[in-house]
Amino acid sequence: MRSCSIDSCEGKLKAKGMCDKHYMRMRRNGDPLNPGRYEYKRGVRKYSSAHEFVIAAKGRAAEHNCLHCGEQARDWAYNHEDPNEVEQYRKQTKAVVAYSMHAEYYIPLCKHCHLEFDRN
Repeated sequence: MRSCSIDSCEGKLKAKGMCDKHYMRMRRNGDPLNPGRYEYKRGVRKYSSAHEFVIAAKGRAAEHNCLHCGEQARDWAYNHEDPNEVEQYRKQTKAVVAYSMHAEYYIPLCKHCHLEFDRN
């Protein structure tokens, strides 16, 4: 019996050289090692899970100081510097929102600075 090609996994071979668990992770989010709950649509993470992704990559914003005023941060804010930014129409707000699929384009901001940043 052949086993999964992922290191330290002894699962029974299912498809593409992986066990069922790793194969489904690969299908779901493109990475057989990532058990995350990120939502994908044609390979693009949805806006609703972008902040979860940033938290997983950088930790909670409250663990950082606000990049603008130095107070304790509350939110991760997209800085709009990603050359490959993604846009999605949000039914809840009836607006198109821009976001990035890369954690390095998010900055920690306090509530006041985040609201001010979004207004500009």
